[in-house]
Amino acid sequence: MIELGGTIGDIESMPFIEALRQLKFQLPENSLAWCHCSYIPNMSGQKTKPTQHSVKALLGLGVQPDMIICRCPDPVLEETRKKIANQCAIQSGRIISAHDVANLFHVPGMPGSGKNLRTLNDWEKFAKQVDQAEAAMPVTIAFVGKYNKGGGDAYQSVVAALNHAAVAEWIDATHLELPSKDARNYEELMRRAQEAEALLKAADGVFVPGGFGDRGVEGKARAASLAREWKKPYLGVCLGMQVALISFARDVLGIADATSEEFDSFKTSKNHVIIFMPEISKETMGANMRLGARYVEFTNPENSLASSLYGGQQRVMERHRHRYEFNIAYKERMESKGLIFSGQDETKERMDIIEMSTKEHPFFMGVQYHPEYKSRPGTPSPAFYGLVAAASNPKQVDEMLLKCRPHLSLAETLMLENCNVCNFVLLCFSFW
Repeated sequence: MIELGGTIGDIESMPFIEALRQLKFQLPENSLAWCHCSYIPNMSGQKTKPTQHSVKALLGLGVQPDMIICRCPDPVLEETRKKIANQCAIQSGRIISAHDVANLFHVPGMPGSGKNLRTLNDWEKFAKQVDQAEAAMPVTIAFVGKYNKGGGDAYQSVVAALNHAAVAEWIDATHLELPSKDARNYEELMRRAQEAEALLKAADGVFVPGGFGDRGVEGKARAASLAREWKKPYLGVCLGMQVALISFARDVLGIADATSEEFDSFKTSKNHVIIFMPEISKETMGANMRLGARYVEFTNPENSLASSLYGGQQRVMERHRHRYEFNIAYKERMESKGLIFSGQDETKERMDIIEMSTKEHPFFMGVQYHPEYKSRPGTPSPAFYGLVAAASNPKQVDEMLLKCRPHLSLAETLMLENCNVCNFVLLCFSFW
């Protein structure tokens, strides 16, 4: 799907409209369809003039819409539909009513929308699950990030994933950092850190996303430490896994200067728990990342938190985006203190998943890849599923893992189980 935003006639969109116009005729017949989204205002009746003018402008550019989606406060009236069909030279059945509804998931299968697709039956079941979840008790996940104060596009995938399942409480990672006692505004910084810590403690679970650069890293590492100490469900993605390893080395192994090579540009530490990947050049910062879908193999498929969440599979395909990795020189020492490395790459030298035993912690997991990129409605990411489920009831994590039966897909398991945990998760992964 290609989405072209803006208003028809704007000079900024002209090159793109022309490119797409040519694309339609370069492809085989019936390979590409134009879908035009137009607003139908309601001022003493539904008005079609804006739609007529925008379609006329499109026709002037050589584009004939195959479908018109009408955004409006109320369902499109049959009279309005016929008028648009007549004035815009499009079949009435291809005029879709996308009116205001309380639950957006009902839009594709709304009665009177102009569609009659049998394939929407499963979607309607999913939409009803979302309705049921709205009445359930919300789960609060502490989102410890540093970009755009949790807004904008910086965390688009994970914010959408968490907001539909729980109340996401934004915490600026820099606010969690403990100030130096000789700092000029020590009292103010300390008060800010205490307020951020209180928000973290009040949350049902903690999520630390990926990122680059050293700003806010100490706050993220502290969030991982507190989540481990307070036994709060924790999920770290990419950098979130790395700070969990750094905090574990500091707190449990007693390595006070444990850090990442990324944050130690002056080489003041002798203990780089996270290192630059050896096969990638340090000289250039372009085209030197480990990108794309890669296999992750489970080290103990029979008995691990991660493997259970993925239904007992031997290996899975997940999408990566990083240039730093765990230093395996510290692997044995961490394992001796209870940390489990449950996922690795095909070479068995790069660690992709860490976790703690559910006997020691209700849910503590870090993944080097980005699970949010593969989450879809009805097929949620197992990692996010585990976090939200554990946050909703930390005492029943083992029971939750049993529900991820190997002979069923995760989506089928969620659809079959009639409980609030699954309802939360079904909401969690509703993004495009």
